[in-house]
Amino acid sequence: MEQLTLRDLTGYWEFHNRTENKSADTVRWCNDALATLERYLVGAGMSTLIADIGEPEVRGFIAHMQQQHCWEGLEGRESERLLAAESIQTRVRALKAFFAWLHREDYTESHRLGRLPNYKTPKQVVEVLTEAEIGRLLKACDPKTAWGARGHAIVTLALDSGLRLSEITGLRTADLNLRPAG
Repeated sequence: MEQLTLRDLTGYWEFHNRTENKSADTVRWCNDALATLERYLVGAGMSTLIADIGEPEVRGFIAHMQQQHCWEGLEGRESERLLAAESIQTRVRALKAFFAWLHREDYTESHRLGRLPNYKTPKQVVEVLTEAEIGRLLKACDPKTAWGARGHAIVTLALDSGLRLSEITGLRTADLNLRPAG
């Protein structure tokens, strides 16, 4: 079983994820992480046999990503900014899930990334709006007009609930529960 390549097993894992009803974005994210690892291994002249991939190879991949610039390798898109820690973290999570699946399905004798710690990202401090900033936001919305009332409702909902704008714009009347709690 361990003579299969990374590419051979990517298709099986994609099928597994789809039959587990994982979202299309999750399936795409997992496939991207595996394809990126494969490109790294091939570019470094390393084997893509599952038997030859373990923690040392994945740590090399992590070190490579830490030096990689955003959009690197994409024609016409360049950036001086390094790949975000969150991007590296999500790829590592996908690889760990893949290698755990390989072991559960008996493609490997052990979970090769079982001892690899989760990739840490720096804690982000969210800046809170001041009273004056909140006041200016609400003053910009004239509640006497339809659009102003709508804007006021959106701003107050965001401030009071912590919902993201994408979550607010996705709300539908059917999502409302107007029954009192209790």
